[in-house]
Amino acid sequence: QAFKIIPYQQKMPSVPFSIEEDRDGNIWLAGHGLARYNTLTDSLDMQLDSFPSIKMMDKQINALVIDNQNNVWFNSNNNGLTAYNIDQKTFRIFSRNEGLPDNNIASMIIIGQKLWIATFSGIACMDLRTLQIISFGKEDGFPDMPITKGARFFYDSTTQLLYLGFGTAVAPFKPYDILRRKTP
Repeated sequence: QAFKIIPYQQKMPSVPFSIEEDRDGNIWLAGHGLARYNTLTDSLDMQLDSFPSIKMMDKQINALVIDNQNNVWFNSNNNGLTAYNIDQKTFRIFSRNEGLPDNNIASMIIIGQKLWIATFSGIACMDLRTLQIISFGKEDGFPDMPITKGARFFYDSTTQLLYLGFGTAVAPFKPYDILRRKTP
């Protein structure tokens, strides 16, 4: 099986913590900044290491996902959720003011048209069509403990269960059912 080693380049984040593919097949690397590996040109052709912040600029990206509308969703320390639209080259920030439980995010996953967000102090779901955020916590049956850095979502499409690791527990839940029980 053939593989290729991409040598370190100045545009590449120093330690890629997350790797995602966009709608056009390009690979996004997140670490200390964002970089795009263009699969057509076989090169790193874009670097984002300066983006809006709500508290203090931090280039380290903790979580990354890309939706079908070519929005790169990411979090840098203490700066909420940032959406970068690849086509329009625009940013948009969401924070506690818009309904996030916390401005630090450990993990994200997209299921259908919903962006599930695990912050250090709770879970939220954003409707990607309306950008409305609904938060969940211990009152919704989740463990009364923090979500730790490095926690990840896992979605089992067969059982339609979404799993998330907490400090010393794993919480499985049906995302569509929990949304029906909670109105915005």
